[in-house]
Amino acid sequence: MEAVTVILPALPGVRLVEPFYVDTGLLQRAPTRATITRINRPGGHMGAQVTYPPMPADIARVFISRLLEAKEDGLRMPFPLTGVDQGDPGNTVINGAGAAGTSLPVRGMTTGYQWKEGFWVSVVDPDGIHYLHNVRNSGQVLMGGGVLNVRPALRGDFPDGSLVILDAPRIEGAITSDIAWPLPHQKIVTIEFTIEEAA
Repeated sequence: MEAVTVILPALPGVRLVEPFYVDTGLLQRAPTRATITRINRPGGHMGAQVTYPPMPADIARVFISRLLEAKEDGLRMPFPLTGVDQGDPGNTVINGAGAAGTSLPVRGMTTGYQWKEGFWVSVVDPDGIHYLHNVRNSGQVLMGGGVLNVRPALRGDFPDGSLVILDAPRIEGAITSDIAWPLPHQKIVTIEFTIEEAA
């Protein structure tokens, strides 16, 4: 999927976001069904069911127009942090060519910055596509960098200097639901859709 440019208006903000994980692995059962083996496969990624609050039709028209475009071209939107302050990490980028699997080495962070388990992070590839990941370890920046342990595993090709966003991560991908909206007599429209990472 190529980098997208479709962005929804900032206001009104979302009413409800229900993130989900798309698991590409599987469980394999022995013939006797006595044991279960987990088989991990690359490609796990994030998605979200998004619901906006009821809005006047004159405001909703812009959302509808952009969602119709995003259905073909993809969508990028902020990933809600539900009140968690992930601080100001500085100008964070990938450090070297060692970003692979679940290891994300970074530099350019503010000295003393503390990242915590459960933080969300976007990693941006050379085409500008954002990949959403969850941080599994806690740590503090010493000498401007560190290593974040992330899930799901990294999927893109991230060269040295690729942008890493902690203060305002994004989810980017395809709209996998139909684009539908009611036309009620009171002229108040509710919009909802599902977005899933496609890269």
